[in-house]
Amino acid sequence: MTKKKKKDAIKQATHRGKPVLRYYVGTTARYRVIDPTRDVDEQFDELWDEIRAGGGRPAKPQPPKSREEILDLWYRDMRTSTSDKDAQQILLRVQRTHAQAEITELHAITPAKIRTAIDELKMVHSDRPLSDQTRHHYAKANKQLTRWCTIEKYLADDPLTDWNISGVTEERH
Repeated sequence: MTKKKKKDAIKQATHRGKPVLRYYVGTTARYRVIDPTRDVDEQFDELWDEIRAGGGRPAKPQPPKSREEILDLWYRDMRTSTSDKDAQQILLRVQRTHAQAEITELHAITPAKIRTAIDELKMVHSDRPLSDQTRHHYAKANKQLTRWCTIEKYLADDPLTDWNISGVTEERH
């Protein structure tokens, strides 16, 4: 097996704040924590040999069929690098935006749809429009999702990559 094929099946990543080797069994991600006292390539080769001895090459992940499955995978991935509370808040922002824009498929995301949906959203417990800061957070959450989907190959291109969301300069009291 060539080094390239091994690298396609096993990736270096971070899981729960620790460096790991990530591989898949079926569609389930598995993680092996990298021992910092040993050579990473050596650990990589050992894992590859174990996978091969246990039934051959690990299956590549199958793309989830629905937007909800992808959002769940994204949420679980976010929780490895941020708090549960922050991950839930970011996910909720994306879900509210998509509900307002009536987006049911990720490939239907466009900057115009997201911008319009955020403009139409109201505060949760009142009929007031969202503040500039909150609108900025909603836009950042949606950009974060599409960037992650592109990296993970759920989207061929990031539809929001050229969308420039300007910083908020309002004063806080």
